[in-house]
Amino acid sequence: MDIYIIKPVIEDYNELKQLFKNTITDAFVKENINDPKSINTEYLTQIDRINRYFENDNKYNYLTARNRNKILGTIAYGPASDIVVQNYSAIQNIPEIMSVYITPRFQHMGIGSLLLNSILITLLANKVNEFYLDSGYYRAQQYWTKKLGKPTKVLKDYWNIGGHHMIWRKKINEIPIIYKLQ
Repeated sequence: MDIYIIKPVIEDYNELKQLFKNTITDAFVKENINDPKSINTEYLTQIDRINRYFENDNKYNYLTARNRNKILGTIAYGPASDIVVQNYSAIQNIPEIMSVYITPRFQHMGIGSLLLNSILITLLANKVNEFYLDSGYYRAQQYWTKKLGKPTKVLKDYWNIGGHHMIWRKKINEIPIIYKLQ
């Protein structure tokens, strides 16, 4: 399968909205979270970010993974989220990698790794050497721990008993996958 990593254009807007709706709903189902209000809040957060991207506010920078003309996934970076800001006293304008969503039937095929490598290269090209990433989804936490190592902060029982939230603060040169490309 040929995968292309490119910036989204305004013509992708409706497809991105559908991708967010499908992947967020799927994530909540797989996490056994039956909370329509939380699903909608997460969806609206993603719509707000993509709207800002298309309005050229320079806060959010997106990449999409595509197969032909179909968007299979997204990744972005932008200002650190409130949860990161509240748990790190010195942010120092370090961006957060966010909005990593892969169409469910294309998960576990390397698309997430390709998007991660691409956003890390983009950060390096913009002279950014460090980033945050946070996750409250258990399945995503397993993925990010495999890719980034142990989180730098674990907010125990943040969502509920056993529902931890994890935050990584990483220097790009500490991540082995980026250097396999050289």
